[in-house]
Amino acid sequence: MINNTSVEFEGERQANVQNYYSEPPKTIQWIVKHSGGLIKNEKSASYVLLGVSVLMIVISLFLFFGGTGAEVPTGALKNPTYGLPIKD
Repeated sequence: MINNTSVEFEGERQANVQNYYSEPPKTIQWIVKHSGGLIKNEKSASYVLLGVSVLMIVISLFLFFGGTGAEVPTGALKNPTYGLPIKD
């Protein structure tokens, strides 16, 4: 036969129960509010925010590495003083 008695400890404290659901960040709330109904929940708003971030990084890398450099005028290769200010 099993005895079902409860055990009490001296000085027992209640553990702090943390609320796992917190309010979403303000940027996520703003995206959901101003999407015109296209984005309905926080998860899809997070994906949109991630996509925008990746797009901005790609554009920045393209402009930094792939932008056209300053072209040397054709006359400057033959005459190195071409394009410099004239000395009086």
